[in-house]
Amino acid sequence: MDLDHFKRINDTHGHPAGDLVLRGVAAQLQQLVRRCDLVGRIGGEEFAILLPNTAAHAAVVLAERLRQCLSEQRFTLTGGTQLGVTVSIGVAALIPDDTEFEPLFERADQALYRAKAAGRNQVASMQDMHPAHDGASLRLHWKRSFASGQPEIDREHRELFDRANALLEFALADAPIAAVAD
Repeated sequence: MDLDHFKRINDTHGHPAGDLVLRGVAAQLQQLVRRCDLVGRIGGEEFAILLPNTAAHAAVVLAERLRQCLSEQRFTLTGGTQLGVTVSIGVAALIPDDTEFEPLFERADQALYRAKAAGRNQVASMQDMHPAHDGASLRLHWKRSFASGQPEIDREHRELFDRANALLEFALADAPIAAVAD
């Protein structure tokens, strides 16, 4: 994640203002992620977030929520001036060939540059370029061992599996946050 046009804040309002914004963004990120997620500032105005056990589509949904929340945040400087920021976010997921961190980081960085090149204040995902590894294969599978021997109960259980899978598919899709919340 990269704060868009951050240099302008430092150049216009000074480095203390930039520091205030960076601390505020870090605090906001910490509030919006799970306890198991790791948020870190990796240089300048760039942050990285590691999301363990998270499907690629779910990471994109979270990234969009972060982008939206940060764009609505206002930072009050000494003297009362209010600053807003936007962010560009690149999302990448582990793929089976990954044996080290660097390839994952490089894919996230490539996605970040795609978001910036597309106009900033948006989320781009490398999953668009590697759909075979989109992480959206999360499904519940019915097994014979789940059968109760009662045809009506088994039919209802299979229907629950189908409904749960439809819900998972919807929740993990690249749907807007408002649609997922509905």
